[in-house]
Amino acid sequence: MIQQDVYFWQIQWAGRWMTTHTRFSEEAIKREHPEAVRIDDSREDRMVPETSMEKVLSHFKNMRGVSGSGS
Repeated sequence: MIQQDVYFWQIQWAGRWMTTHTRFSEEAIKREHPEAVRIDDSREDRMVPETSMEKVLSHFKNMRGVSGSGS
């Protein structure tokens, strides 16, 4: 797994500035919105699967739900 910092961003959409509803990494947002401005206070660390085995295990874990969630 690799650690990835994600943020909310200010982007231009249809000629107007708006805030994204989803957090994105800088690499992901800059592909479609090179003008994007990061909202620094919205930083979140995510652990992202790197190998195919990690992706399978992550998918299986998500299907079962997060342990300790009280569900």
